[in-house]
Amino acid sequence: MQRSLYKTIRKIGETNQVIYVKHSPHFVTIPEFDEVAIIRKLKNKTTVTRSSLGNDARVKEKFRKDLDAERNELFFARKLLLVEGATEKLALPEYADRMNFDFDQIGSTIVEVGGKKNLPDFTDLAVSFHIPTAIIYNIDSSDFKDAAEETSFNEQLEKYKDKGVTLWSFDKNYEDELRRAFGDTDYQTYCQRFPSTRKPTKARLIANDATIPVPEFVKRIVEWLGSITIATTEPNQQTPS
Repeated sequence: MQRSLYKTIRKIGETNQVIYVKHSPHFVTIPEFDEVAIIRKLKNKTTVTRSSLGNDARVKEKFRKDLDAERNELFFARKLLLVEGATEKLALPEYADRMNFDFDQIGSTIVEVGGKKNLPDFTDLAVSFHIPTAIIYNIDSSDFKDAAEETSFNEQLEKYKDKGVTLWSFDKNYEDELRRAFGDTDYQTYCQRFPSTRKPTKARLIANDATIPVPEFVKRIVEWLGSITIATTEPNQQTPS
């Protein structure tokens, strides 16, 4: 019904100016990000932020395919973590619960972007709305066949630090990072507790098991997402985490 109402509003907007205020991601399930305004209550004032990307036809067509209600939660995030796929999205909230962080209550959001190559467009979108953003990416991923091309792409991602984006990189993938953190013997022992499960599910179950320690690299990521303060300036004017 929300999608139906949204279509009606869009139809009315063809011949009339329409302004609506919603907290539902179904009402920003659109490629027209240049029509979105994010209103923030700061300590001393209220701000209205529009995207600085402009009317980019390529990006709009991409987001017509990629933006859905779940990914559109990024527009409402007080802090945003962009990840390549489902593994981190499933596992990190489990660790957060064990560390007494409620991402939903805090207003932090983890969005999987559907692959490493999609990270720049989603990051550009978030940064254009001054959303405090972090990225997790795999240095050596299966998305690239050419090593030189991936090296260049990684350098492009690292440049987002200059825009206040926080970055974490894994040499290979999340599973290898766990193996390194736990040690090979303990990691294999933990995996054997959950046989015949897919990697994302196994990662979530390991994260949910209170008898398995929380890796240090996970603590750093969860603590970044869980640290929310009431801003006095626009997010991109603050000191990066």
